[in-house]
Amino acid sequence: MIQIRPATADEAAEITNLLRQIATWLQHKGEPLWNPESFTTSLVQSGIERGDWILAKQGAILAGIVLRQTEDPEGWPDRKPGDAFYLHKLCVSRAFAGQGVSRKLIEWLSQSAHSLGHGYLRLDCAPRPALLNLYPSLGFKLVDQRLIGGHPTHRFERKIR
Repeated sequence: MIQIRPATADEAAEITNLLRQIATWLQHKGEPLWNPESFTTSLVQSGIERGDWILAKQGAILAGIVLRQTEDPEGWPDRKPGDAFYLHKLCVSRAFAGQGVSRKLIEWLSQSAHSLGHGYLRLDCAPRPALLNLYPSLGFKLVDQRLIGGHPTHRFERKIR
């Protein structure tokens, strides 16, 4: 059974490894998104200390991760901080692909956001067919398309109350 919860300090290396594995896998597919070396344990550790990293585990095995923040001034400058969780780096281990890990993470985040009085989950993504199909299937609606950091991006949100 998959368990969803905030990451703990001793899981920083494990999260960093999954981020690097997914970044490398995307590069090998010819769809580079992130530089694998940009992910460091110290960077992940600081996010864990803020409570930003949420993970999905089956027993001791890391199945998926997502970075949760309460503001995103670069991607969502037109939205006020505190009314949503902004999601980044949603990654599922290839061993768990197609097993509903993303859906479990999103449902957990929706419940968490609702309990804290947030009305939305928001995210942005590159215009890749797999992502543009995934997010609507998880209840997200396309808000708009724009350049963020010079990159074409689709912005999605999911109303949760």
